[in-house]
Amino acid sequence: MAGDLAANVRQFKDFLELYNHISERCFNFCVMGFNDRTLTETESNCVDRCVMKHINVNHKIMSVYTELQPIYMQRRIDEMSQQMEAALEAQQVDAPQQQV
Repeated sequence: MAGDLAANVRQFKDFLELYNHISERCFNFCVMGFNDRTLTETESNCVDRCVMKHINVNHKIMSVYTELQPIYMQRRIDEMSQQMEAALEAQQVDAPQQQV
């Protein structure tokens, strides 16, 4: 249960960091003047396009990640298994020599 809470907190923190990064980047790119409390139509359209571009890129990255992550994990598991087997074989080779 504590692991789920920690994972949820980490996921929420990651989301907020991404949201803040996108907000700051789009604001700095699109907002040119501070003469009014509201955005101009041009600024508003720019922010909308900027945010959508970042969201679409993030979705694409996540879809590729979810495709490739199982493949990467299986490779890593295979590598670790091979390392463990090699260590066991080395240990078995060394064990008879130590008994002599």
